[in-house]
Amino acid sequence: MSQLDLITPAENKAFRENGFLLLKSVFPPAEVERLLAEVNRVVEKASSVGAVLREEAYVFNKNSFRLVRILRMSKMFDYLIDHEGYFGKLVSLIGFHIQLMGTEIFVRGASSEAIVNFHTDLGEGLQQIL
Repeated sequence: MSQLDLITPAENKAFRENGFLLLKSVFPPAEVERLLAEVNRVVEKASSVGAVLREEAYVFNKNSFRLVRILRMSKMFDYLIDHEGYFGKLVSLIGFHIQLMGTEIFVRGASSEAIVNFHTDLGEGLQQIL
């Protein structure tokens, strides 16, 4: 990466007002197709050997699960760590001292019921904080 694409003044204002920054079209369609194909490959492999984790009932349905430590399962995801589509903006917001704590893929399969509680970092207690 030769140069970081930092946030614009408008993006900075939106982040400060909303508490989040929505980045649209970070990944071109062809890249999304390649990534989804690799996700499908990894999911099939993990499912075949029983390496799929199911979360509590309020989070998943029978077609939903998660894979942890995904960078150990496929090298194809490595470049996402500092992807040029968002990394500069992330650095703009939180600085250069960034640590990658974990990598997961959440698969949310088709279901007739809605999944109302997806995932909260640091546990269920934070779901109650507005």
